[in-house]
Amino acid sequence: MTQLTQEPLLAAPQENLSELIKLLPPEHVGFLNHQKSWKQAVRTALSPLLEDYSVEKNYIDQIIHLTESNGPYMVIGSGVMLAHAAPRDGVNNLGATFFLLDKPLPVMTNQKMVHVIIGLAPIDYEKHLSFISDLMTQLQQKDWLTNLYHLNNKRDLFRYLYKDN
Repeated sequence: MTQLTQEPLLAAPQENLSELIKLLPPEHVGFLNHQKSWKQAVRTALSPLLEDYSVEKNYIDQIIHLTESNGPYMVIGSGVMLAHAAPRDGVNNLGATFFLLDKPLPVMTNQKMVHVIIGLAPIDYEKHLSFISDLMTQLQQKDWLTNLYHLNNKRDLFRYLYKDN
């Protein structure tokens, strides 16, 4: 019997990981290729949360509805969309996803282009705040997004998210 082995994305588990990384297991990180619309990209980016029962389908529908109703306010700048809704909209467990798109897509209008979708499933109004804080720290670092946008495989993306954590 042949046993398949897969090289881990990280050589060894790290202690004292940031909240950003704690919520991003390998299956919640990756690339989205050939997305036809921002809606499809949001659905695909949040699908790992649906698959592990962290969210219900209506949670993803609510994110799309909120964006259509209120405009692209979830695009927080520099091509980053923080796709989220309220805990009461179908969140079962705290979770997050992080997906780079192969090409930027317009959200609602051509004024707001998205290059990365970060899906967030907040279980309450406080437990995800450390995740947001860590995310904002990364986003404010000079060249962090520029370097992120040059990555082209999951291993490099995962290691990039883990560095300095």
